[in-house]
Parts: sequence; C-alpha cells; structure tokens
Amino acid sequence: MNIQVNGDSREVCEDMTVRGLLRDLELHVAQVAVEINREILEQRDFDTRPLRAGDRVEIMSFIGGGARRGSERGLAGNPLRAVAPRHRRRDAARRDGVPA
Repeated sequence: MNIQVNGDSREVCEDMTVRGLLRDLELHVAQVAVEINREILEQRDFDTRPLRAGDRVEIMSFIGGGARRGSERGLAGNPLRAVAPRHRRRDAARRDGVPA
C-alpha cells in the first residue's frame, strides 16, 4: 500500500505500524515525533497504530544545534529543537513572504 512520508511516496506492507515504519527508516522512537494526517500521535500508540493507504505521515526528528543560554538541553549538553514538518515550514514561509 502507498503512504506519504514527509511528502514522499512510500510503499509499505499492509500490516505496518508506525513503530515498524520507524524501524524501517532506522529512526529511534525516543528521538522523533510523528504526525499522521495532521494529528500528532502519542509515542505509546506507535505499536498499535496501523498505517492505512493514503496516510500522510510527517516525522520530526529532534536534533542538537547551537546553544543559547537557558535553552533546554538534551544528551551531551546539546540543545533540543524540533525540525518542523515540511508543510509547516512551507506555511510559515508563505506567511512571512519568503519563497519556500
């Protein structure tokens, strides 16, 4: 069956769960947030939420970057920030008058 993952078409098995997709993509559950059809999914539901044909999945990874004083810190003292899904970055660019 076909789903969209971060805007790209992807074929997955009929019985694929969100956790299975993350495993196939070699992503660690603790380091991502998942949105399906514009609804954020709780990590506790990754094992039980089956993917369905046509689902639009956005996976946001938490990454470390340049630090500012007082920012939240993750492993190894790196600040955590979420990478926004593609449609949110595009919407923000349009709002700010910047070409996406």
